[in-house]
Amino acid sequence: MRRDQRSGDHRHSTPAPAPRPGNLPLELNAFVGRTAELAALTAALESARLITVTGVGGVGKSRLAVRAAADRAPRDGAWLVELSAVRDPDLVEHAVADALRLTDHTHRTPRKVIVDHLAQREVLLVVDGFEHLVEACSSLVRDLLHRCPGLRV
Repeated sequence: MRRDQRSGDHRHSTPAPAPRPGNLPLELNAFVGRTAELAALTAALESARLITVTGVGGVGKSRLAVRAAADRAPRDGAWLVELSAVRDPDLVEHAVADALRLTDHTHRTPRKVIVDHLAQREVLLVVDGFEHLVEACSSLVRDLLHRCPGLRV
């Protein structure tokens, strides 16, 4: 608190809001342009639970999706799942569990661990590299959306 000497007024500084949980990377430089695309994507996040961002390689789809996720992170956070290094479809569920920082020492499947974790949470998952593992990703995302009502992808 500081006191304004001239008016006798007391002013309180407002603390910054606590950061939401998640693992989204911090932006290293300014996000310039793509205002219309960003507005459309953030608006879509208000009503749709599954959104696909498409376009040719290198146009900034990932950065756009991460920026929109950061702007609209729900209560339990926005999480980035990077699949570019994953080649084996059987490892998609492990990649999602790793991105969510989940560890489990039981005999449950990774899918069960993920569902149990997300079932009562409001989470936004950004799945980057989905197109390389369409079958495995589609199966997992479909199941998660059916079983986790607070999930958006």
